[in-house]
Amino acid sequence: MAISQVKHGQEGAVTWNDSGSAAGSKVTAWVLEMSVNLIDTTNMDNSNKWRTRTVGRYNYRATVDSLDVTIGAAGAYDETGQEATLVLNDGQQDHTFLLARLESVTKTVDVDDVTKQTYVFVCGGKPLS
Repeated sequence: MAISQVKHGQEGAVTWNDSGSAAGSKVTAWVLEMSVNLIDTTNMDNSNKWRTRTVGRYNYRATVDSLDVTIGAAGAYDETGQEATLVLNDGQQDHTFLLARLESVTKTVDVDDVTKQTYVFVCGGKPLS
């Protein structure tokens, strides 16, 4: 059993940890999916007929859309497995992940050489808020 929550926003930044360079010049949208596994800890010998549960592992997955007018399609960072720092702002607060691993990237180039990139990250640990 898992409990999940989704947050979204339009502001943020992606910085690659190995080079310190920013990914994309403008984050246009992001979605953060948060879930936690619940572990059944019911004691079958107990006369209480209600199940008991405890919180297990947290899972965070972020999908980030960005535009980049400077590097073109061939220059977009696309090495899956690379680590990044994510700062995602929902209009009220930053959600910062110091260790986000790139799972996949999709990129397209417009007629005016604007690169559109969609990054999917699996994030380690809870966000620093």
